[in-house]
Amino acid sequence: PRAPTSLVVLAVLAVGFVLWATQDLILPVLLSMFFALVGNPIIRLLQRIRIPRFISALAVLCSGIALTVLLGQQLVQPAGEWIRDAPRELRSLAPKLQKLTKPVQQANEAAENIARAAGGDSAGKRVQVVKTEVNDPYKVLTATPKLLASVLAVVLLTFFFMVYGENLQRNAIAMLPDRQRRKLTVDIMLSIEREISRYVLTI
Repeated sequence: PRAPTSLVVLAVLAVGFVLWATQDLILPVLLSMFFALVGNPIIRLLQRIRIPRFISALAVLCSGIALTVLLGQQLVQPAGEWIRDAPRELRSLAPKLQKLTKPVQQANEAAENIARAAGGDSAGKRVQVVKTEVNDPYKVLTATPKLLASVLAVVLLTFFFMVYGENLQRNAIAMLPDRQRRKLTVDIMLSIEREISRYVLTI
């Protein structure tokens, strides 16, 4: 029998809430599975030349970390230059922004004058919005350990999925009812791995 629409909606909302509440745990797992998916074709290629999977996964993971560090170093200098030049660029844009916002200010003043004439002085009082901002100098320091822990978790989980992910896939596929479906599932998964790995490595 088909489930009622209200029950389906409640189930979707419940799943969405659980995913949102556990995003700090789910996100590292999903990232690790994606990185392992990218590295699996390379690991299989290394296994064909008699390199054990454990060593192949370690080599691929270390290579990926090294490439990420090199890419970060290449981006640090342009980012620093952009940050240094940002105040000057903003100062040069300020007059242009004032010209763009001048018609809006004039329209607001005209609306206030109309409201004041229609409803008296009390209706023409401008509503002021007070914005408060809390600048915590220790916010970065307190967030750094959490960030490092998340990065370390992603690295360890990626290595785990690279080494044992194939066995997990094999055990999951073995639960399918017939051989044809198992073969089709394996072909689809291998094709997805190859295409994702090819796309990521050629960016």
